[in-house]
Amino acid sequence: MPNRFFWAPYGQHQNSSYSMKPSRNLLFRLIIGSTTLVVSIFAYWSYQVVRQLMLDSLKASAFAEVRNSANEIDQWLATRKSEISVLASTPTIQTLDWAVANPYLQRRVNDQADFFKFAMAYPDGTRYNTSGATRDKDSIKDRPFFKVAMTGRSFINDPIISRSTGVHQINISSPIRLQQSAIDQNHNPIQPIIGVFVGSVAVDRVTEVVNQLQYGENSYPFALNSEGQAITHPNPKLMSTQEEPGPSFLDLASPDLATVAQQMVSGEEGIELLEIDNNLQYVAFLGLNEANWSIALVIPRHNIERKLLLSRWPQIIVVFLGC
Repeated sequence: MPNRFFWAPYGQHQNSSYSMKPSRNLLFRLIIGSTTLVVSIFAYWSYQVVRQLMLDSLKASAFAEVRNSANEIDQWLATRKSEISVLASTPTIQTLDWAVANPYLQRRVNDQADFFKFAMAYPDGTRYNTSGATRDKDSIKDRPFFKVAMTGRSFINDPIISRSTGVHQINISSPIRLQQSAIDQNHNPIQPIIGVFVGSVAVDRVTEVVNQLQYGENSYPFALNSEGQAITHPNPKLMSTQEEPGPSFLDLASPDLATVAQQMVSGEEGIELLEIDNNLQYVAFLGLNEANWSIALVIPRHNIERKLLLSRWPQIIVVFLGC
C-alpha cells in the first residue's frame, strides 16, 4: 500500500505535464504565425507604398522629359513664326512688288530647310508665291491664316492642302505693314496693314520635328488640333487637313483615347495609364503655346515601370529589413 500511494502522485503529475505540452506548443505556434502574418502584411503594405512613390517619381520624370521636348517643338514654331514676321517687315516685301520680292524669296527658299515656299498676298486675297502661283489664280481670302493676319496678328494654321502645289502643309502668316508710319489722333505712330506674308512648311517637316519626341523603344508622339483631329500621327489614315478631314479623336471607339483627347483639346496636361492598341500604355500630353495644338506621347508601360526594380532595389531591401 505505501508503494502504491507513493507512485500514484508521480504518475498523475507526469500525465499532467504531457497534457500541457501540446497546448503550449499550439499557443507558441499561434504567436509565431500571427506575428509572421502581421509582419508580412506590414512589409507588403510598406513595399506597395514605396513602389507607388517610386512610380509617381518615374512618371513625373517621364512627363518632365516630354515637357522639355514639347518646349523644343514650341520653340521651333516660335522661331519659324519670328522668321516670317521679320521677312514681312523687310523693305523688299513691303514694296508689294513681286518682281522685286520674288528673286529675294527664291534665294531664301534655297537657303533654309523649313519653308518650301513663300507667298505675298494682297488685301483682296490674291497672291503670288515662289512655286509659280499668280494673282489670276485662286484667292486665299477664305483661308484662316489670311484672315487672322489681316487683323494684325501672326498665325499658325492647321494643315491644309495647297491649292497651288497640292502639298499637305501648314502656313505661318504675318501682316505686311506700310513701310512709313502714319500718326493717329493721339499722335501715336501706326502702320496700316497692306498685305499678308506667308511661309509654308510641309506637314512631313512638322512630323519630322514632332517625331523627335521619344521615351524609349516603341514610344510614339502625335499632335491634335483644337477639334481633336490629328495633325501628325504614325497612322496616316488618322491625319487630317481642312480639305480632307480625318476622324476626330473625340469620337474614337476607344473610350480611354477619347477621354485623353478631350483633356488635350481642353488645354489640360498630365500622364495617364490607358488602354491603347489593346495594351496598357502611358500617355503624356500637354498643349503648345505657339499654335492651338496639343502634343501627346504614347509610352509603353514597360519603359517606365522597368526602372522600378532596376533602380530601386536598395530602397525595397531597406523596407523589408526595417520590418
